[in-house]
Amino acid sequence: SNTLSWFLGANTSTTTVNEVLNAHTLILWGANINELYPPYTRWLEMARDKGVRIIYIDCRKTRSSIWSNEQYMPRPGTDGALALGAIRFVLENGAFDRARVDESITGFELMEKGAQPWSVDKVAQATGLSEDAVTAFYRTLAESPRTIIWMGGCLSRYTNGLQSIRAIIALQALRDNLIGSGRGLLTMEG
Repeated sequence: SNTLSWFLGANTSTTTVNEVLNAHTLILWGANINELYPPYTRWLEMARDKGVRIIYIDCRKTRSSIWSNEQYMPRPGTDGALALGAIRFVLENGAFDRARVDESITGFELMEKGAQPWSVDKVAQATGLSEDAVTAFYRTLAESPRTIIWMGGCLSRYTNGLQSIRAIIALQALRDNLIGSGRGLLTMEG
């Protein structure tokens, strides 16, 4: 069963791969496209050529690293901390539309409470990234008008994997990036 079906009610991505061309920012979150799905690299090349900012989050340098404008290499299993810190950053900086959030997030107060402990310094300690790198990543997320997150299967392979995916989905909902042109979630299966 696909994790997205548990959280979104759909057993597939919320967008299609061709929409990466309409995104402002594409985040390959543990999605090693180049080595696992080589035919999809043509979409990365077209997106990069079109000026889409590509961020790769993976604890390893891989062939997918060459497509990215920047890569963040958090410690394995700390993706949830990185996502919860991003939620806190977006909330603190008012980079969300409360009316849209009320339409798309059930339990907003619980999400806010869960993200509260994840300050930039705590995320940096947990992930091994510098505070400057964490802040730069969070600013990109908060300022990008259209973001697609392409999630890799590795996210669900850690003890806290489901909660990490849940936080990434909540982050996309918070930024109003779940559905629409240049917005959404992709999975390797999608």
